[in-house]
This record gives sequence, C-alpha cells and structure tokens, in this order.
Amino acid sequence: MKLQNVTKYVAGALVASLVLTGTAVTPALADAVAQEATTSDDQPSTTGDNQPDQPTTGDNQPDQPTTGDNQPSQPDQPSQPSENPGNNSSISTPTSPSDDTTKTPDDTKTEVKEDGTKVETKVEKTADGFEKSTVVETKTDGTVKETVKTTGKNKYGKETVSTVVTNKDAAGKVTGITEKTVINVTKNATATITISKNSAGKATTKATLVRNANSNAKFSVSAATLKQIKEAAGKNVVVVVTSKNVKTGKKAAIEVNTKNVVSGKKLYVSVYNKKTGKYVVDKTKVAVVNKNGTIRIPSLKTGKYKLVTKK
Repeated sequence: MKLQNVTKYVAGALVASLVLTGTAVTPALADAVAQEATTSDDQPSTTGDNQPDQPTTGDNQPDQPTTGDNQPSQPDQPSQPSENPGNNSSISTPTSPSDDTTKTPDDTKTEVKEDGTKVETKVEKTADGFEKSTVVETKTDGTVKETVKTTGKNKYGKETVSTVVTNKDAAGKVTGITEKTVINVTKNATATITISKNSAGKATTKATLVRNANSNAKFSVSAATLKQIKEAAGKNVVVVVTSKNVKTGKKAAIEVNTKNVVSGKKLYVSVYNKKTGKYVVDKTKVAVVNKNGTIRIPSLKTGKYKLVTKK
C-alpha cells in the first residue's frame, strides 16, 4: 500500500473515532484533518526508506562533483607559477640553475713539473677564426715564460702560424719578447719572420724565405710574398731568400732588401768571397723587378749573395 493511501486511511479513521467517542467534529477540525491528508499526498516523505532519488550528502550520493578523495578526474591544467608557494605546494616554479650549470667551464689545464714549475695551458678560438693556445710557465723563483701560439689563414688565404714568447722576471717586468711568424706563401716556399725585443724595447728583425727546387735555375719572388713578409715584419726588411736543390741538398742564399724592390728597377748580384770576407758585384748577373713588383732572380751556384742597387 502506498504511503499516500495510508495517510488518507489514518485521517478517515481519526474522524470516525471522534464521532464514535462523542467528540464533536467541527468544520475547523474536519478541514484540518483534510488539509493534513492533502499535504501528505502532495509532499513526499524525506525520512522513509522509500525516499525518492534526490541529492543527499550520504554515502549513496549520486556521482556529482565533490571535493573529497573520490573527486572525478579533470583534464590536466597547465601549472601556473606561484608567487609564494608553500612547502607543500604542488605547483612547480622556475628556479635558477645551480652554479655548476651556469658557470663557464674552466678550460685551463694546470700541471706541475718535477722541478716545481707550474704550467697552465689554455686553448681557444679567436673571433677571426684562428686557433689560439696560451702556455704560461711559472718557475719556483717567480720568473714567468708565456707562449702564445695562433694558427690560421691570413687575409691572403695563406696558412700562418704566429708564436709570441714573453719572458718576465719575478717582479713581473718584461725581460724579452720574441715573435715568430711562419707563412706558407706557396706550395714549395715558406717565409719566416722573427722579431726579437730586449728589456729596453730595442727590436731586431730577421726574415727568411726558403724555397725547394729541383735545380739551381733562375726563380722569382712575387710581390705578394714580399708584401706578406713586410706586413709581418712591420717594415721593410732584408729577406734571406734560400733556394734549396732537393736533389743535391745544395743551397744558394741571396739577401733581398724589400725597400729596393721597386717596379721596373734593376738590381745587381753581389757574390760573397770566402777568402776576403767581402762581397763583389758580378756584372753578368742582374735581377729585374717587373711592373707588378715581382723580382726575377738569375741562376745561382751554391754560395751567398746580395742584391745591390749599384754595380
């Protein structure tokens, strides 16, 4: 039997009971009983076992979004940095890298020799593409020798190696500097320019050009080669040009002063006399500078020579 029918039955029984007991049933009392029956019919009970499905807070609550442990999963949302995250905050915040990751690695290698000399070596690449190595040797007495070596191509596209050695005393004062530049000017020729400075700053410059040949025939020294030598020396310089016969091993060395190499000019070959220790002009041999500045040197036998401006 439905709850509504039970309610009506009880209301009717109540009225009948009042009548049987002699209780007067006034219109107001009858209306109250009828109203109670009507209200019971229209309003469902909220405490019975057959309670209709309504949202509740009990264990049998239908699936609704809640804040409990059984909350249904939601799509992941991007984490937002927290300005003041607590110790238990699950929001990750950007952190600065540790010192180990931001610090530039020390690329200087240090070792100590058996005699106590400390050697520091650093290798790097310069902005113009040269490979550069720096070696600093510090002895136990405080004196220092620094060697800086750069390797690469010069502006003419020639392979060049420059080595600068600086010596200092225990007080840090420079006692001497030697700068050596080696240029592969051609496939078979190498130029070497050495500049030495003493503690007073006085410089001495030497330049050589060694060419390998299959004979002692005449040869040329180009204007481009002489220009590179002059630039490395920083001025006009006397270049000792050595022509080496790769078959016999014999050499002919001739001194050429770059300031005398002028387009269209003739230079004369002076031969060194071992007996007298003097140079004597050989009027039969002439070196000619063409319009481009390249000098043509005649065939020479083994020995020492100079190019001079006068016969």
